[in-house]
Amino acid sequence: MIYKSEGKGPDQNSSSESRISSRGLELLNQLGVAVVSKLIPLASIFIYSRFMNVSDYGVLNLTQSYLWIFVLILSFNLHVSVGRYIYEPGASEGPFLASTILAVGLVFFLGIVVIFFNSARVSSLLDLPLKAIVLMIVGVMGMLAESLLTQLMIRDQRSSLLLIAITIKAIFSFIFCIYFLSVLSTEKYMAILIAESIASLGLCIYTGYFLRRRIVWKMSFSNFIYMARYAVPLIPYMLSLTLLSQFDRVLLNKYYGSEITGYYSLAYNFGALLMMAAGAALNAYTPAFFDALNKNDFEKLKQDSDILFNCCVAAAAFLVIWGPDLAKLILPPKYRAGFYLIPLVALGGLCSVIFQCWIRVLAYEHRTILISGIAIFGAIFGISTNLWLLPKFGYQIAAVVSLATYLMMSLLCVLIVNHVTNLRIGLAREVMWILLLAVLIPLSHGQSNNLGYLLKSLFLFICIWPHRHSIKSLLTRGAS
Repeated sequence: MIYKSEGKGPDQNSSSESRISSRGLELLNQLGVAVVSKLIPLASIFIYSRFMNVSDYGVLNLTQSYLWIFVLILSFNLHVSVGRYIYEPGASEGPFLASTILAVGLVFFLGIVVIFFNSARVSSLLDLPLKAIVLMIVGVMGMLAESLLTQLMIRDQRSSLLLIAITIKAIFSFIFCIYFLSVLSTEKYMAILIAESIASLGLCIYTGYFLRRRIVWKMSFSNFIYMARYAVPLIPYMLSLTLLSQFDRVLLNKYYGSEITGYYSLAYNFGALLMMAAGAALNAYTPAFFDALNKNDFEKLKQDSDILFNCCVAAAAFLVIWGPDLAKLILPPKYRAGFYLIPLVALGGLCSVIFQCWIRVLAYEHRTILISGIAIFGAIFGISTNLWLLPKFGYQIAAVVSLATYLMMSLLCVLIVNHVTNLRIGLAREVMWILLLAVLIPLSHGQSNNLGYLLKSLFLFICIWPHRHSIKSLLTRGAS
């Protein structure tokens, strides 16, 4: 509801319109950043998959899974503390950035030393050649640089500059990928690793240039304490989420080989496009989110979360109903064996949106131990269930396990938030929509004829129409 005061003049109206335009622009820029920063998984879905066989595509996704684990091991997750500290009242950004760079640099150096002296063992454990591991380490540097840029530019509301930087990196990565894919005759997954390493080095150089005047080389022990208290307890959280989202590919490679991993990975990456869009929207709302919590404006917090979830319901409905048909039109036919998993993955992504929305409250309250506890529970449940069911029911069960795990984590997260804060969050409506979309999954596998298309279009309209106002609000409404 919008309340109008009689005394509002043209300057106030202009300011309101400016805020609306700014929010919409920030959202579009953040969506652009999310799309461009995910060039490797996106291009691997629509382009690179056409240049390599299914087995090579499986190995590529295996390296991407290990890459996220490497980020945690080689940084101890210390860099994420920047994204919380800069919202503290009276934060002294310069010295904190210096402390972060020194701490992460030390951990990174020690990690490389350990890998170097155990290179043969690490290569055997990961089932990857040493040259791939070296390139992955360079890629980690680029991911850490991108993380710092993203956290700072979101706070500065400079998403346009962030979009330009990430786009340039993506363009160079894409050009080099295409070149090396055409040159290499075997191990084509190496083309992506080489190209991404070159682009990552360029981004690291730009990040250093961007930070040159923001860093104040003044050490403060309190900064290291803050960093450790916030980031270190989140290591189990980040590692657990990484294992939860990536380790199914590792297990599939172990049980069924790289070809089956390739089928599953393409379907998973396509279905998970919803999570990418949700992440962009969450990033755009991050400043408003912290502002609402600082002001104890819980009603605003709930309204924004409802808008985000409603929009994700509409996107998930499209992928659940039309996902396999769309995949048949735009993806290589050789991966078709896994397309029917796309609706399950999309539904799992919708479940994860609830978790992503409300876990931020615990992060704001510095309840990092609780955050890690939820993530550890999810990882243990997901991995143990996959270990139990994968050998019995085939690789398809991994998508079902992922969906169930994200739903359980979301319910547990909301239960804990209600217990430790003044918020009272209900999930009856969210669960209803998840169940409704689950019932519609068989529709995606129906016959491809005029009647089938008509039914799909009708049910998609039914799912989207109730959320039309939320979709409009996501792009147009300003912070009140």
